[in-house]
This record gives sequence, C-alpha cells and structure tokens, in this order.
Amino acid sequence: MLLGDDLYCCQPICRAAPDAGADFMLVCRPRSHRHLYTGLASMPVESTGWLFRGNLNGKEFVALHRFRWARGLPASTDVGAPRGTWIECVIERNGRATSTGSFFTSLRVTANNVEGIARAERTRWKMESDGLHRLARLGCDFDHAFGHGDAGLADLLATINWFAVALRRVWDCPCDRWQGCRDRVVTRSAQIRELGDALHVAS
Repeated sequence: MLLGDDLYCCQPICRAAPDAGADFMLVCRPRSHRHLYTGLASMPVESTGWLFRGNLNGKEFVALHRFRWARGLPASTDVGAPRGTWIECVIERNGRATSTGSFFTSLRVTANNVEGIARAERTRWKMESDGLHRLARLGCDFDHAFGHGDAGLADLLATINWFAVALRRVWDCPCDRWQGCRDRVVTRSAQIRELGDALHVAS
C-alpha cells in the first residue's frame, strides 16, 4: 500500500503502483485536482456516516463522521488515465466541522470499509505532521519544505538533520554533561547552548 500527500496524487504514481502489484491511497485536494472534482458532478456519489463517542482531556464528546465516495474517476485528464475511487471524510464535533479530508485510492470502497480506509490515510498524515512538528519543537530543524524544493537540496538538508539526530543519540549514552543539559532544558538548541557553556566553564 502506497500512502502519500497531495503531491503524489498524479498519473505516473497511480499507474506505477498497480504495475508494481501495490494499491495506493493519496490525498487529493480540490484546488490541485479540479478535473477530478468536476467529474463528480456526473458520477453517482454514495455516502454513509457514524456517531463516535470519545473522551478528550477528561471531557466526553460525540463526533459525527461523514463519508462520501465515487468510483471510476480518472487520475488526470489524459486519455487512458488510471481510474480510482474518490473519498471525502468530514468529522463534525458539536455541529462544527473539525477535520475535512479527501483521498484518491485504487481500493474497492464500500460502506463497510470506507471508515477504515479513511482512518489509515488520516493516520499517515498525523504521523507525518506530528512527527515533524515534534522534531521541530526539539530543535532538529526539520521542515515540510524539505520535500518541496529541489531534490538534491531537500535530500542534503534531510541527511544533515538525520546525522545530527543520530549524533545526539550517541551523546545521550556516555556524556554526563549532555545528559545533565537534557534534564535541565527542553529543546535541542537550548541543550547545545547549555553544553557549550558547561564545556567552556570546565576548560
């Protein structure tokens, strides 16, 4: 199964995945896939929904999960473009939409499995978004834009950052001063400043 954001929802990826024996589930936003949303007007759209009860920070809530999907839509305007199923997921809490997402997939979508399919793609987004935000908060300088620039530059910046993360992991083991800095401050950048000050005093 290939999962990806809006940049990957294009004809080459949608054609290569089945050729490689894989399915795909990719984000497709209305702004960048207008042809797909235009085609929805002439396609039968199915829908379903569930009420979901949960607990957030000790407060119970009820959310409405609404799903719509349409089969047989083309991945692009080209003749012979691969076709798939469009899915829209809207989550409403207290009568207000808190999350909206749309996806394009090669999977066979039914009323019984649409919720699980949408949850898988939303989980991918949450892992990517929360992971990058956590790394950024810790001072690792990761950014979504690393994947949006020139390929060589993006790879170089990401590699340097991963090397820095690995090096800090090595410091976590034998270096008492580094561990002391980690206990005192939260972000990695502040830890580096504390360690530099400690080493300067020691020397």
